[in-house]
Amino acid sequence: MSDLNDSTKTWHASKQIRKRTKRLLDDLDLIPTDVVFTVGADGETLEFPAHRLILALGSPVFHAIFYGKDREVGETLRIPDVKPEAFRIMVKYMYTEQMGEITVDSVMDCLFCAKKYSVLRLLWQCRRFIEENLTAEMALSVFVKAEAMKEQKTADLAAVLLSRSAADLFAGPGFLELNLSCVRTLLQRDDLAVTESGVYQAARKWVVHNSDGQQNHGEAFKQIFGGIIDCVRLPLIKPTVLAEGVAKDGVLTDAEMALVYEFKFAKSPTPKPVIRFSNRRRQPRAFSERRPVLLDVFAVCGAAQQGTFMDSTTHGTIALDLRGDVAPLTAALFSDMIRNKARMNLMYGSVEFKRFCADDDEPEDWMEGYTNIHDVPGRCPVEEPLLTDGPGMVSLVVLDGRVTLQIGHSKKDLLKGTVFAKVTAGMDFLKTMEVACEKLEAVTFGYECDCGYTKVAKGAGKDTDCIEID
Repeated sequence: MSDLNDSTKTWHASKQIRKRTKRLLDDLDLIPTDVVFTVGADGETLEFPAHRLILALGSPVFHAIFYGKDREVGETLRIPDVKPEAFRIMVKYMYTEQMGEITVDSVMDCLFCAKKYSVLRLLWQCRRFIEENLTAEMALSVFVKAEAMKEQKTADLAAVLLSRSAADLFAGPGFLELNLSCVRTLLQRDDLAVTESGVYQAARKWVVHNSDGQQNHGEAFKQIFGGIIDCVRLPLIKPTVLAEGVAKDGVLTDAEMALVYEFKFAKSPTPKPVIRFSNRRRQPRAFSERRPVLLDVFAVCGAAQQGTFMDSTTHGTIALDLRGDVAPLTAALFSDMIRNKARMNLMYGSVEFKRFCADDDEPEDWMEGYTNIHDVPGRCPVEEPLLTDGPGMVSLVVLDGRVTLQIGHSKKDLLKGTVFAKVTAGMDFLKTMEVACEKLEAVTFGYECDCGYTKVAKGAGKDTDCIEID
């Protein structure tokens, strides 16, 4: 019998289970594998040996395959619809909980694989990776795959980038290869940054490409065009384009064309006829670049005596990545509140901070008339939710009459308002303050820091703000 007090450390003695399973992955001979996956399309397959138990622990799908009522008893399983590299990354994640090898080229394949096998933590991290790394160059590919996988938030995020550069999208070859569903989704967006005549020309170009190149208004051309013509807002098109383009294409009946003309040129108070085409003008999204913001946080804890503090001041810095590219209205409101020294709170879990400003006793009248951001003072903008909620993500919301910057504390705590930023540094400080506040008998405020309240570092483009714990 081995000596239980033997201090010789082996991989079996690792405190964390994932370190032991990682050792298994590094050396599959330590414990013989009991299943082999043949992954990939014919001619491009790779084999992956693995342990059934490890995979079943991380996936309800694998649990059903290996230990369910209709379990697979064979030692080899064929998976033709998953890319080998994506499957390798997923298996490694299930053994190690590490996903460092995902790239912009492989992330959508990994997302598909994680979703197919319900590896939820990997799925969540793939979504976050896309949010943080999505570019205009990869947006079309991500959009198509996300639509096919019914990953709506990811598809919407990609569509925002495509809408912003709609002219380039419509001019490129990738647009012509889209399926009908994707084309309709894009053409119906309110934020397309292109004229309505441009939308019509793009739709027509796609129809010609997908009707065997018919330019003579044949039946195939009319049938396919009839499937997307309602996405074009015909009342907004120039009269010359209506007459020389839409009317001659023959997609609409003479009666429908007459109604469109009547709707477009009817003079008030003559009632306009009912047509199936929207006349709502598209509103391209406001756009601003992603940029970093630094928040200086001063926590003054203890009792005050004759204007001095008995306990020391704790100072930390929180770095934010403001996503003005996907939440421009909320990012603009936050930036203006920083510049105008407006009062706000910051909340992380059970810890609440309040901003200490030079004008802390002044009314927030600067928000009056701020109609380019919101109609009612004190109400944050409502924007399309494009960023995933979670730890370290940041939203702006009005709580108890005060604009509050919320920082995601855990996956169980859902953020209110629009998520518009992410904490890139300083989470450890927030966690430390949360623990400290649970042990304190009193927290006193009023400490005036000497950082100058709000200042901009030359050449860095970083706002530095002062926030105080509440």
